[in-house]
Amino acid sequence: MSASPHAIPVTFELEQKYDYWGEPIMWVFSPDSVMNCLRDAVQKPENLVLQACAAARGVAEGDVNLTSVHFDHFQEGDFQIIFRVEIVLVDDDRQLICLLLAKDGDELSDVVRTEHLNLATQSARHPAVVAPLAAGQVEIVDEETGTVAQLAAYATAWLSDFHELGVNRDMNFFVNEQPFHDFSSAETDGLKRDMLAILFSLYDPATHRGLEVPLIGAGDFMVTRPTEGEDLALRLIALGPMQEFESLEDFLATYIRYEGEWGEQVFRLRPTDESLVLEAAAQGLVANNGLDSAEVESVVRRILTTPSEA
Repeated sequence: MSASPHAIPVTFELEQKYDYWGEPIMWVFSPDSVMNCLRDAVQKPENLVLQACAAARGVAEGDVNLTSVHFDHFQEGDFQIIFRVEIVLVDDDRQLICLLLAKDGDELSDVVRTEHLNLATQSARHPAVVAPLAAGQVEIVDEETGTVAQLAAYATAWLSDFHELGVNRDMNFFVNEQPFHDFSSAETDGLKRDMLAILFSLYDPATHRGLEVPLIGAGDFMVTRPTEGEDLALRLIALGPMQEFESLEDFLATYIRYEGEWGEQVFRLRPTDESLVLEAAAQGLVANNGLDSAEVESVVRRILTTPSEA
C-alpha cells in the first residue's frame, strides 16, 4: 500500500493480475506512474472522483468534501484497469464507486470513451445496463520517459452485491471472485437466457443497430451469488461498439449462432434448451421493444433450425 503527502490523502492497493490461463496482464505505464496520475487528479477542484461521488449521492459537487480516497485494484482487462474506490467524506461518511481507467492515451482510451458513450445511451433501454456517473480524462506522466498522455476514464456505482462472471473449463459460468462458485449447466442456461434478453433489448428496430457480442467471460457481465429464495441477477457493466445489422434476422443469428474460442473449447451463447432462446426473444424484442410476437418467433425458429453457412 502506498500513501500520498498531498492535501487529500490518497492510498492504493495494487497487485499483479493474471488471465484465466495464469498469464500476467500487462500495463502500458508503470504502477508508480498510474498512482501519481490518480493522486494528482484527486487534488484538483473539479475531478472525476468528486463528480462521481456527488452524482451517486444526488448532491451538488460543492456539497462534497473529500477527506481521503483509497483505490483498490479490483480487476482489469486488456484495455482498462478497474478500481474499487472508497471515498471518505467529513464525519467519516463513506461512498464507494467503480473507476475504469484506460491503459493508454491512444486506442485504448478511444475504446473506453466508446464504452462510456454506449453505457450512457443504452442504460436508458434496459435497467441491467449500468449507467455511468461521470466521465473525463486524467493526465499521466511516464516516470521513465517523461511522456505525457491523457487517459480516458469513467465511473459507475459500485455494485456491492454483484461479482464478475466467468466461464470455467466445463463451459459453464462461475463467480470469478473468491470464494469462487461454479454454476450448474441448468443455471448457466438460465443466465444465458437472461443475457440474451438484455442484449436483445438493446436492438433498435428502426436502425437495425445493436451491440456487438460482448466479452462474456472477461468481465462485461456481473452476477449475484446464489441466495435461497432469490433469482440470479445480471448487470452489464461494459459495452463495446454498436453495429448496424442487415435485418432483425441478421442480428438474432449473430447471437444465437455465436461461437467463441475459450482455451481449446468452444463457448456458445445459445442455451442448450432452445425454448429459453424463444423466451429471451419474447422478453427482449416483444415485451421491451414492441416487435410483433409471431414475426420474432418465426425468425428465431428459422435460425434454430437452419444450419449456419459458416
